[in-house]
Amino acid sequence: MILELRQALRVLGRAKGFSAVVVLILGLGIGANTAIFSVVQAVLLRPLPFQEPERLVRLYESFGKSDGDTRLSLAPLTWQRWREHNDVFEDVGAATGTSLTLGDGGEAQYVPAARVSFNFFSVLGLRPALGRDFVQEEDQPGATPVVLLGHGLWQRQFGGRDVVGQDVRLDGVPHRIVGVMPESFRHPYRAELWVPLAMRIEPVQTSGRFLYAPARLKPGVTVDAAARSMRELCARIDREYPAPTNAREAAVVPLREGFVRELRPKLVAITAAAAFVLLIAGANVASLLLARQVAHEGEATLRAALGTARKRAGTALREAA
Repeated sequence: MILELRQALRVLGRAKGFSAVVVLILGLGIGANTAIFSVVQAVLLRPLPFQEPERLVRLYESFGKSDGDTRLSLAPLTWQRWREHNDVFEDVGAATGTSLTLGDGGEAQYVPAARVSFNFFSVLGLRPALGRDFVQEEDQPGATPVVLLGHGLWQRQFGGRDVVGQDVRLDGVPHRIVGVMPESFRHPYRAELWVPLAMRIEPVQTSGRFLYAPARLKPGVTVDAAARSMRELCARIDREYPAPTNAREAAVVPLREGFVRELRPKLVAITAAAAFVLLIAGANVASLLLARQVAHEGEATLRAALGTARKRAGTALREAA
């Protein structure tokens, strides 16, 4: 084994250019596949960074099989009814995306933000890294404005110093900083600021579907059981509060599925393309080896012929002697 390895190293040393080309081709193919698998592992395989993520689902309004696989975000009144009257979820949160102007004058900047219900982070099972979460009294129209900062924004804008309890101006309005979220957390909508939803819900308005609604299943409740229970709840709501815009049923989707639903086909296609690149790299290396073998075939034949001629000459000399 050691002799074969030494022989291989000697052969590679005599053909440094060829060896470098082979290593480069294989390196590109393997590197591309490694990079793509890292993305797939992070997006599709790694557990969500929340407490008991297998119990987290996302709720959509659905209008029956006749409309195909139509899934819509929740109307505020639908979210309120589902949260108050379901018996399969510990709680249901709500959020919507926005952007806020941080600061005043020439230093003002637009920052991606989210308006979230007071229970949003508790539903996810996540606590701020510093300070506290929102409380229910702050999630009311007219309440004192408060804000949670993203970790990256806190580092860039405030130098990582203790700012809990201080005020910052958002859209020209002072907001009290109550906490800082954990590092790398920017959910939902890549937000770096979170403010209370503070939404006034109209008692008859079931249209205007814009709420992202994560929910946490009660222990022992499956996704299928929750979907059946929510279908019954939708039917009951429609009987008690008939309206053409009422949801006919709820689509209950594991939260990870909601995260990757649109990304999965793209990632699968990219993974297939990366595998094809590796296949091409292997085929190119095989072609190079074959071409090199063909190029050296004549040399090998000549050496064999010379070796045969020398052997015959030696035999003739021995016979003559």
